[in-house]
Amino acid sequence: MRFGLDVTPQRLPWDEVVRRAKLAEELGFDGVWGFDHFQPMYGDGPGEVFEGMTYLAALASVTTRVRLGLLVAGMTYRHPSVYAAQALTVDHIRLLSRYTKNVIALFDGDDAGQKAAARSFEVFVEAGLLGRAAFLPKQDDPDTFVRQHGKARVELILDEAVPLADFFFLWLERRYGKSLEGKSQIAAEVSRVLAKLNNPLEVDLLIGRAVDLLGIREETMRQRTHSPLPARTAQNRPVAPASMPREDKAERMLIGAMLRLPKVIEQVAVDEEARQGFSSLWTPAVDAILNEWHNHENIEVARLSEILPAELASEVARLALETEDLTDAVCGKIAADCLARLKRKHIKAQKRDERLKIRVAEEQKDENAKRERILEWQDLVRKERQLEHRKLEPKARVR
Repeated sequence: MRFGLDVTPQRLPWDEVVRRAKLAEELGFDGVWGFDHFQPMYGDGPGEVFEGMTYLAALASVTTRVRLGLLVAGMTYRHPSVYAAQALTVDHIRLLSRYTKNVIALFDGDDAGQKAAARSFEVFVEAGLLGRAAFLPKQDDPDTFVRQHGKARVELILDEAVPLADFFFLWLERRYGKSLEGKSQIAAEVSRVLAKLNNPLEVDLLIGRAVDLLGIREETMRQRTHSPLPARTAQNRPVAPASMPREDKAERMLIGAMLRLPKVIEQVAVDEEARQGFSSLWTPAVDAILNEWHNHENIEVARLSEILPAELASEVARLALETEDLTDAVCGKIAADCLARLKRKHIKAQKRDERLKIRVAEEQKDENAKRERILEWQDLVRKERQLEHRKLEPKARVR
């Protein structure tokens, strides 16, 4: 059993509320509670009473251990999107991240909903997730929209979710404008939020994204965030090092899909032929992702960056950002196509090996070995034809 103290925040000066909360903490209470009434519930005339969410935030700054909560939260006289954003905490997002990295927050489409979405980005960042945002039409609330249009329409809106980072950057531009003074304010606000990131690779990528969207000089952003400009071959955008070729897009795209969708990790884990199709350059990344999933049942790009070589870690972080806004359906289709391509690549390599072995057997006049090698080669041809046949089958349309 746990015990909490109800510090009723009415007709009391703030100093007294703080004194009672600190006393509860010193005495070993587990929680301190308030309410969200806008006026005192007893006594004559007006009196002091504190708004619930502001009350919790203020108490959090003067306590260290006790849990804080509201016994009454006034949902009926608040804008639902704003209230949900106020109630959202870093712990909520971290809890969600145990189950998925694909977190979509659905907001009202009006000004209050967009303001709530912008504020939620900071909470996502502090929790180690970037997240995506989807918006209802401006005239609708969640309950009325679902009743009128049904689940399918909501799912379509979720499919159109945008990265919260992109929304946050553009929201700041609308708020502060494109003047020099406005850009300075935007840079300061972006830098303040990015300072909460612990992974320098994510800071690097988000700075690049902000530069692309907002037209602010990268040097300005890095001065604000105290993040040095890395030595790269381009001035304003992180690029793949020369040692990271991109000829085979299937490898990069499949790794991106693994980072985005856990189901793809499981598919790669059981498909040995496809794994054999990865080049030695990308194999360490695949192995690291599979080990990360096996040990933790989730994928943390920050942990991968500590394991992988710096150049490869940078590419993996880039892929995580590039694939973040893909829907599950699109990601699954990409994975299926890439797995088939890597299988074909591996089979072609095996066929080359078998032809060499047949030639060696012919030179050695070893008919038994030659016959075995021909049978192996024919088996590989059958597999290749099966893959080609699947490739030509009509694809289900992905919306």
